[in-house]
Amino acid sequence: MAERPEEKVVVFTCNWCSYPGADQAGIEKIQYPPSSRIIKLMCSARLEEEFIARSFEKGAGAVLVTGCRLTEKGSDCHYNYANQQTFKRFQFWHRKFTRQGIEPERLQLHWNSASEGKEWAAKMREMHEVVQNYAQKLAEGVASGEPAS
Repeated sequence: MAERPEEKVVVFTCNWCSYPGADQAGIEKIQYPPSSRIIKLMCSARLEEEFIARSFEKGAGAVLVTGCRLTEKGSDCHYNYANQQTFKRFQFWHRKFTRQGIEPERLQLHWNSASEGKEWAAKMREMHEVVQNYAQKLAEGVASGEPAS
């Protein structure tokens, strides 16, 4: 991330659904911008707030938390309902980082299953737009870089 970190998306993936979804995009040869930096976790519920804060402190343009598909009908989570824990924690983190000055669109949550390469690529294109807009705001001097302490 050393070069132009504001144009990078730090993506935290789970080992069982969202990372294989990224892999599926590659298998299907679905292209998406190379702005993402993937960090694989065993489960999205293992993500700590500190990892998100550190990403922003290092200058990341955006952070995307991904995990096994969670819908109103239930959970595809490998660890049963750990993604529900992720959802609850993410809501807290999102409010906290927004209060600290991080634009809401720069911290997002996305559910993905292993077979959804097309959806993965679409989300990566969306996040690429977020970081491009953020980099433009930085260049114009209308955005702040990292969370306020």
